[in-house]
Amino acid sequence: MDYGSPMMRRLNKNGGSGFKFPKKGRIRIVFVVFLIVIGLKKGTSYFEVREQERFDEFSVPEKQKREKTDTLNIEQIRKIIQKSSLSLELGVDTLENNGNSFLFHYSIDTSLQKLGMKLMKRYSPLYGAAVVIQPVSGRVLAMVSFTVDSVKDMGSDLYLKSLFPAASIYKTITAAAAIEEANLSSESMLKQVGRNHTLYMFQLEEKLENYRELSLEEAYARSINPVFARLGIYKLKHGALVEYGRRFGFDQKIPFELPVEISRVKSPDSMFAVAELASGFNRQTTLSPLLGALIASAVSEDGKIPVPILVDSVMREDTCFYKAEQKTWRNPVKKSTSRELRELMCSVSRYGTARKSFRYIRQTSSLKSFQYGGKTGSVNKDNLGKIDWFIGFARNPSNPDERVAAGVVTIHGEYWTVHSSYIAAELFRNYLRTLQKERQRIENEKITKVSIDSISKQANVTKDYD
Repeated sequence: MDYGSPMMRRLNKNGGSGFKFPKKGRIRIVFVVFLIVIGLKKGTSYFEVREQERFDEFSVPEKQKREKTDTLNIEQIRKIIQKSSLSLELGVDTLENNGNSFLFHYSIDTSLQKLGMKLMKRYSPLYGAAVVIQPVSGRVLAMVSFTVDSVKDMGSDLYLKSLFPAASIYKTITAAAAIEEANLSSESMLKQVGRNHTLYMFQLEEKLENYRELSLEEAYARSINPVFARLGIYKLKHGALVEYGRRFGFDQKIPFELPVEISRVKSPDSMFAVAELASGFNRQTTLSPLLGALIASAVSEDGKIPVPILVDSVMREDTCFYKAEQKTWRNPVKKSTSRELRELMCSVSRYGTARKSFRYIRQTSSLKSFQYGGKTGSVNKDNLGKIDWFIGFARNPSNPDERVAAGVVTIHGEYWTVHSSYIAAELFRNYLRTLQKERQRIENEKITKVSIDSISKQANVTKDYD
């Protein structure tokens, strides 16, 4: 055998024992092993994914879990606050739910809330309640409930209760129905006999003698009962008064975070009952202060009643779990009707039953361009006292952010201590002046910043020139 061949020489060099792979062979083996390892890893990942997919078929995906955990809906918000003791004075509150603490940010304007309570305590009616809202957004700015120590406690949330007769506030509903169903306007002329605030059969006869004529505006401004009673009897179809009441929210559940008692209107079963309902000369039709504020909002905002909002947002740590959305609840009347109703309400504050209460607003020069007005109502109720109502608004025609609406009720004993219209007017005046001052402060800061920037640029120009 030829031991001088290259192969034999390599074997002899290695001592003729063992075996060594060639260099190329070793590279191929390493590459094959690498491919096997990669394949095993991919196979393991594949089976893990399939296993996770099978598990996910019976469980909520993680993303959905986070979405479900990090949000609260309006029904959950209602359940949380209705089982909690609320503190509105600070505008924020920490409430518990399922072992978690949430920070509730309310729509409440704390300065307005304090002013409302201050006015109630200063004049001390037997009972008092007020709701102030932004008519555009529905955000509740104040909810005040007051009871003196000497009378029966009927709860700390009188602003949500429908305990008190609506009285002449219902004339607003009658006027709305007359404008839309009988084609009346604020200038329409109507007939009256007898005194303004009585309701006798001779005042309701179809053919009147020795009557005087007056406009719908004047009848509304002075709250003349027989004129509105005759509208209900002779100008409106059967059932129209109740239908329009329900359009405005009577007999309806108000969609609010807190439970609100339903304001009731009873269908009349006789001609005189129609007259009583149309003029508000009864004790069966009831109203809550919140609904009163919402009715005033419809007049202010072209016939739109907003969904009232108490909770602006809910936070936990840096996560927002809820944020309120502005929505419309009802559209009881057309835009043109709301304009006519605004004219009627403004007449109440100019020369009608609330003219004295709005004296300070009329004297405030910065509010000269504002529209403001409302409707008063009063009635005596046995075992309770003298009930005094006001619903109304104040609005900047050119700026929706400078608008406010309110429903206020006070109940008095032997002596009248304050008119509800005065409390509303003071709330309006202070709130709007605060908005104006804040706007002026922001504008002044902008002017100052512009001035500083201008001086700085001028200094730089001078420096460059030097």
